[in-house]
Amino acid sequence: MGWEVRELDAEETYPLRRAVSADGRRDLPTMRHELDAAQGSWHLGAVDATGQVVATSSFFLVPCPLRPEAQPAVQLELMAVDPMVQGKGAGTAVLTEAIRRLKATAAVLLWASARDEALPFYERFGFTAAAGSGFTPVETGRPHHIIELDLRGLALGTKALQLHTEPLLLRRWREGDRDLFARLNTDPEVMEHFLGPLSREESDAFIDRIEGAFDKLGYGLWAIEVPGEIGFIGYVGLASPNFRAHFTPAVEVGWRLRRSSWGRGFATEAARVAVADGFGRVGLDEIVSFTVPANVRSTRVMERLGMTHDSRDDFDHPQVLAGHRLRRHVLYRLKRSDWQAIQ
Repeated sequence: MGWEVRELDAEETYPLRRAVSADGRRDLPTMRHELDAAQGSWHLGAVDATGQVVATSSFFLVPCPLRPEAQPAVQLELMAVDPMVQGKGAGTAVLTEAIRRLKATAAVLLWASARDEALPFYERFGFTAAAGSGFTPVETGRPHHIIELDLRGLALGTKALQLHTEPLLLRRWREGDRDLFARLNTDPEVMEHFLGPLSREESDAFIDRIEGAFDKLGYGLWAIEVPGEIGFIGYVGLASPNFRAHFTPAVEVGWRLRRSSWGRGFATEAARVAVADGFGRVGLDEIVSFTVPANVRSTRVMERLGMTHDSRDDFDHPQVLAGHRLRRHVLYRLKRSDWQAIQ
């Protein structure tokens, strides 16, 4: 299920605020907020295919009481999700778009007062609960914390960020992944469509480059975990090609999973989440993917993602010698607008 996220007039948020009762607050009988029309205030909503607003949130230029020196700061307020679509990504879509917009502004801090049971949702985006900020509003009796997201470090500090999909966890890399990744990189079947297996030193250096990309760009190749089953099965995620071609600069989606995890749909499922993160939180306009024509398993994943192939885009990989069986590559593309149309 996909959502169109757009800016709303304050009045468009009122019905959903009222329906959800703004976390039980009764001090806003009309669900209006004193800052709704203030300078710098704005409102986002997720809209379903019928035009119904199913999730909203408002953003006000208000200093964080715990970090008044962090200016300009933006307060996230009155987030409301229609109970009929809770857990289906509407709130995620709104917050992802909000963060994408804020990254392009001078704002340095996004903060909110969040219910304790909602903290795991916000932690997925890198929010942290400020130490000693717990309190319980008299109006609701529900424990809350002040949560903060440092927008200046968002592209440089994604250590806490994780992506989830049933049944996978996409996370940053750990030291314990190195042995398993090195073993994966020596499997002849896994490496069939690459120039050759990697030594332990090359495998470790690859992880270091991946982590460096996360810290520098805010995106990268996620380590994939199957919680409750196995702690590491490979990677899926986004990367920037390090060679020149007619389609670069670009961001590609790629994957490499251990052989025993093939055939379970893990590559497709994780890649869908990585692509959604790329078009949402990261703010990309296009994602590509490429491989050799013989790698049918991968081209099928590309097609399942909605990517399209034009033979005029096929290219000779500049890092592969002429005449080598892996020289020729096929290129698949997916634009944000096309991705949105198939959600």
